[in-house]
Amino acid sequence: MRLELIGINHQTSTVDIRDRAAMGQDDIQINLNNLVEMENIDGAVILSTCNRTELYVSPLQHHSENAFRSLFQSLTRLTRPEVDSAYIYRDEKAVGHLLRVSSGLNSQMIGEIQILKQVKDAYHLALNNHSTNSILNRMFLKAIECGKNVRHRTRISEGSVSVASAAIELSNRVFGSLDNCNVLLVGAGETVRLAAKFFGNAGVESWRVSNRTKTNAASLSDNLGGNVVEFPPTEIDVGWADIILSATSCSSPVVQEKTVFNSSESSNKMQLFLDLAIPRDMEPGIKDLPNNFLYTVDDFKDLVAANIESRQGEAIRAEKIVDKLIIDFSKWYQENRI
Repeated sequence: MRLELIGINHQTSTVDIRDRAAMGQDDIQINLNNLVEMENIDGAVILSTCNRTELYVSPLQHHSENAFRSLFQSLTRLTRPEVDSAYIYRDEKAVGHLLRVSSGLNSQMIGEIQILKQVKDAYHLALNNHSTNSILNRMFLKAIECGKNVRHRTRISEGSVSVASAAIELSNRVFGSLDNCNVLLVGAGETVRLAAKFFGNAGVESWRVSNRTKTNAASLSDNLGGNVVEFPPTEIDVGWADIILSATSCSSPVVQEKTVFNSSESSNKMQLFLDLAIPRDMEPGIKDLPNNFLYTVDDFKDLVAANIESRQGEAIRAEKIVDKLIIDFSKWYQENRI
């Protein structure tokens, strides 16, 4: 038995191509069942995320490159030219690739945490579906071990590496805990949605959403369990919030100094204003009002840049861990390959 991998990721394919290659859990189970019924395939695992779709198989004999690409195409909605851009790795090179994936070294953002869980979930889905064999079991268990080791023995996943995550990191520092914080989101685009995800993970449960397009505000608010409020935000809504985060595409500020001043006249509570828009969404005079803290995109850039540089340095240490585990697997593989 052998090992083979074919796949696409953020380095080889556009978002549109990755979308059409992506598989839900039901599709994966159907495809796994069909794969293990094939004469030359003894086991299979499919890893499908927003940034990659990869097919790992343990064949009795290696497929030809053309046949393997055709097999991958049959599982997706991709054209042949799109499948021709997919990467193929075999045996130890396939193992090395998976270990780097699970460690966050092959991610769009080096050191991302979510990919290790996605690798675990992909493996357990195939295992529970009786679609794996001893080689795939060993390979994926080694990958999970590698991902854990890299995160425990390096700092590759530490520090915010996007403006949105840096804003939430700052919020945690200011308030200590976000469990009881009221958050007003101004805008409903990608940056605001990403920030909302981070806020939710940090414990925020109380939301209001202010956006020029009410339907977009409602969509985001429904996902969060919050309320849609007026745009631009009123004194009442600004005064209600502990944290106000804004990222619209407006050409002039939508959070006015006067609005903030009037909202806080009868209150002495501390408020954090996070302006992630370019051009700015918040008037700069807000920072001069009592108990108010205003941060803009420029304030986060140095933090993000320093964290990215740190992760790149930690990646060198992580590669050494990966290399050792590849050697360990290779010894076992050569002894047990039929």
